Amino acid sequence: MDRGAEWWLHWIGVPSPASLVLGCIGLVLLIAIVAVALLSPWARRIGVDLRLWIVGYGLYVLAVFFPQSSTFRILVPMAPGLGALAVPRNRVWRVALVVLGIAGQAGWIYIAWWVDGYDWTPP
Repeated sequence: MDRGAEWWLHWIGVPSPASLVLGCIGLVLLIAIVAVALLSPWARRIGVDLRLWIVGYGLYVLAVFFPQSSTFRILVPMAPGLGALAVPRNRVWRVALVVLGIAGQAGWIYIAWWVDGYDWTPP
């Protein structure tokens, strides 16, 4: 995973030594954020079996997967973890999540179907 992060950081113009360091820091931060999220009171309500699935699948992906355009598709089996966001009973919170989901889909379609020059093929 750190090699993948290094490659992507280098691709956007970060020099190689800095991209390796930033890739490792990003990986540690990602793991810490997921750990804190899975130990939150909201995540505890989704059950131990789902949290263990998310941890196990996440470790598998970290071990064998190179980040690429299919990353979000590969992470879909971890989606039950998003159920922790639906725990609050506040209607405004839930409406905001639906609006963010729709905006995220529109943004993803915009990014994924971006036409670069004369290439009109889908990614």
